[in-house]
Amino acid sequence: MEVGDQSVTPVELEVRPSRLKRMWQGVSIVFASKTATIGLIIVLFWLFVAIFAPFLTPYTPLEQDWKAPNQGPSSAHILGTDELGRDLWSRLIYGARLVLVVLPMSEGFWLPGGTALWGVIVALLVGTTLGLISGYYGGWIDMINLAPANSVI
Repeated sequence: MEVGDQSVTPVELEVRPSRLKRMWQGVSIVFASKTATIGLIIVLFWLFVAIFAPFLTPYTPLEQDWKAPNQGPSSAHILGTDELGRDLWSRLIYGARLVLVVLPMSEGFWLPGGTALWGVIVALLVGTTLGLISGYYGGWIDMINLAPANSVI
């Protein structure tokens, strides 16, 4: 197609997939692996249990039943009881709640995210800082920073 002495070429537009399709492509990587899928199911199960802990058991984790110490699994106590008669399922799911959902800082102050998340964040910050310092300066500073890491390995 010509207009006067100039030729006009059609412009090709780049078609980007929708946001939902891009998200699904990212998630589909997990579903491509059976191991990753099973791991995701386990993590989602424990997150669900930790969030809804008060609704999944009739007992509190500290409630003692002196008539039922060291009992095995039953309809009243799914995983049984410990030596003080405390329900093990209640203690397990409330423990998961502490690790995965909330981090108690004091009596009335809780941080969202759980002990596991905050532990990873602190380790990431400390490790990155020490790694940057060691990489920049090198020499004896590098040796001092790597000595604790090497002792762990």
